[in-house]
Amino acid sequence: MTAVHYRYATVAGRRLFYREAGSADAPAIVLLHGFPTSSFMFRNLIPALAQRYRVIAPDHLGFGLSDMPSAGEFTYTFDALADLTSGLLAQLGVTRYAMYVHDYGAPIGWRLALADPDAVHVQTDIANVISARTPQARTQAQAQLHGALQVLDRQRQAVDAVLERAITSLSVHAAPPRLPG
Repeated sequence: MTAVHYRYATVAGRRLFYREAGSADAPAIVLLHGFPTSSFMFRNLIPALAQRYRVIAPDHLGFGLSDMPSAGEFTYTFDALADLTSGLLAQLGVTRYAMYVHDYGAPIGWRLALADPDAVHVQTDIANVISARTPQARTQAQAQLHGALQVLDRQRQAVDAVLERAITSLSVHAAPPRLPG
């Protein structure tokens, strides 16, 4: 089993917690959690991915084990959170990566992709898998995720085409299933 490391970095004067696993030489994948969770939501996924990838899963500022400044001390915007995430990745020497985002992590991830399109070569959203209403839709969403991970292994392929598929898949979400009663 691959070891998961629990670390802190100071970015722009803020202490950010992150989980890291896998070889530093492997293709990188960044996991951005949703609300109201933390990188803990990826605790079972990280070791599985780390067998083939360098996995980095930060806790956004104000979440998990990262600093939690008051709203008077920090302006909590997706732009500000994306800047902190970008700063963390820069400190870690990560210049090219895939992203796996959920919920609150998606607008942070999109800002990272828009700020440096050459760095992000694929982005996928866990909500596509979780919110799929039918077994066929779930299978399709899982296939999209599997395809995104395969792209990491073939970095020299047509990146623009992969991003276009990721953008399309993120813009169409199935409605969540209704609970009985």
